Amino acid sequence: MNDASEDFFEKLCRMHRDDPQGFEAERIRLIRETIEGFAAEHRQKAYGLQFKIDCQLRRYKDPVMRMNKMVEIFWEGVYDFQEAMTDPSGYRRRRQQAGAKLLPFRRSTGIPEA
Repeated sequence: MNDASEDFFEKLCRMHRDDPQGFEAERIRLIRETIEGFAAEHRQKAYGLQFKIDCQLRRYKDPVMRMNKMVEIFWEGVYDFQEAMTDPSGYRRRRQQAGAKLLPFRRSTGIPEA
């Protein structure tokens, strides 16, 4: 790591410790800035992926637990990528089979039942 990245890391550590709300705002700004640097056709997918990650991390308040979850998410992505590269048709088939299950709901009349 060079001096500039060490200074940046130290700044973020201090901010996390002293100003958690400011840290969160900076985190969001940096993520948004990074995604906006992507090619236009990849931004929507990147924002969707970030939303999914944020939803998974929201459960963890402890920084160590959050980091462990981030590492888990990272390695799941590496595994998925490796599987997609070595067995593309099998990977696609498994992804299609793992789709969401739709639950049937009765159409509401807007009138509460007595």
